Amino acid sequence: MIRIGLPAGLQTAIFSVGFLLQQNLINSFGPVLIAAYTIVTRVDQFVMMPMNSFAIAITTFVGQNIGAHKLRRTEDGIMQSLILSQATTIVLVILLFTFGDNVMALFTTDLEVVSSGLTILRTLSIGYILVNTYVVLSGAVRGAGESLAPLMVSFICNVILRVSAAYLLVRLTGNSRMIFVCIASAWTLSSIFTVVYYKKVFWPRKFSAIHRDELA
Repeated sequence: MIRIGLPAGLQTAIFSVGFLLQQNLINSFGPVLIAAYTIVTRVDQFVMMPMNSFAIAITTFVGQNIGAHKLRRTEDGIMQSLILSQATTIVLVILLFTFGDNVMALFTTDLEVVSSGLTILRTLSIGYILVNTYVVLSGAVRGAGESLAPLMVSFICNVILRVSAAYLLVRLTGNSRMIFVCIASAWTLSSIFTVVYYKKVFWPRKFSAIHRDELA
């Protein structure tokens, strides 16, 4: 339980650690960006909630079906969860693009903060669609008892690469938007690495292990 549960818990915490390490960088741009970012974090929690829910559901589904040696059903369930989660996320992203300023206006009447928050939301929007794959596939992999690989992907992409790239690009350009470009880019890399791991390492290895059990 510790071997599976501890990395899974740390993986969730790493997202927050990445944002925490970037807070000093955000603070350097003054109160308008700080206020806008604070509001965006509330919206972010709302957008991430559906994909996290699908990830929790697929974790249970995969664990049960791999335990029953129903590989085809497991793979079909993972793909269907990805499609449903992706569709939900796309709808939310469209709403953010279309009504982002209205969403920001629910929290503040300051036009500068609304404008800054809208820029952040639109910068992160594509990242939401891409990170969805990482979140759901990580849940699937954890359901099969392998939680270390998603943890390593999250740590490398969302802490080391994201934070270092953000500080470097902001120093070179002086543009606060680079912080959020780095966040979306890190989510993209996380999804790419997770898809490669799932297709090339995790699934072939899991299939072979279950096939050997059946022959035994």
